Amino acid sequence: MNESLPRFSNSQITLWNRCRMAWNLSYVGKWEQKKKPQSLQMGSLVHDLLDDYYQGQIDGERDSLSRHRNKLTTLSQDLEDSEALQNLSFAGGLIHRYITEYALYEDAQYRPVASEQHYEVGMTTPEGRDYIFELYFDVLFEDRANGKLWMVDHKTHKSNKWTPTQIMMDPQLPSYAMALRELLDIPIFGMTYNMLNTYDYKKPPPVEKLFLRESTYRTPEELDNITLEIGHAVDDILENKDKVRRTLQRDCDRCRFQEPCLMGLKGMDMNLILEDNFKQKGGRPQVEESNLDIRIL
Repeated sequence: MNESLPRFSNSQITLWNRCRMAWNLSYVGKWEQKKKPQSLQMGSLVHDLLDDYYQGQIDGERDSLSRHRNKLTTLSQDLEDSEALQNLSFAGGLIHRYITEYALYEDAQYRPVASEQHYEVGMTTPEGRDYIFELYFDVLFEDRANGKLWMVDHKTHKSNKWTPTQIMMDPQLPSYAMALRELLDIPIFGMTYNMLNTYDYKKPPPVEKLFLRESTYRTPEELDNITLEIGHAVDDILENKDKVRRTLQRDCDRCRFQEPCLMGLKGMDMNLILEDNFKQKGGRPQVEESNLDIRIL
């Protein structure tokens, strides 16, 4: 594979479609927050703990809870502030319940065959530009009964789980399924959204409030159209990446670049705010959580 080709991921394309200013700050300026927001910290911890659990299943681990506790101990050794330790404690309790009260039953018909996989696939845009599409997925399940493969993506939320419409309109997993099936000969049969609720309830909620799965299928025509949309977006980026503009919307308060963007809009120097609250990522210049007292929810 030609390593000089531009690389694109679903998250990069999604950000471009949402706001070119945010895309420019993230993928050209390579700015990232010095401290991850609490929601992102929690999401990262949950993904890390789930990856460890499913990798243990793949490796034939019989004592999942001991492995889980060991993972928490390892993660806690790298944490210093109380907030980070509290987040790890919460995530540890959530995944403890996931393992013992949910996955034990929901996963019975499946065998995990891969966890936290990264693939790079060569693709071509509608305008004939070659590029590399980078894809990541959380777990690959094989149905024990028929051998069909299911791609699973973990999603964290605070009581606002994904709706069926949001799932059907999400291009991420279908684009991955297309790339794996058509270009890498990995026949993905369906996609599963594994949703975990990270809301901090005062009292332990029932398990059905914490965990939910929704599965979906895509027709070959849907996969082809999603692939076409990705190609159009890549063409748009490569043609217009120097034309930076804002896409002002009412939900801009969810954007991590909200403050510097607004200051720049007022005519102030964005770099002053960026340097206070952000740092620049390293790596190639591509356009593109000791002993812990687990809280059982």
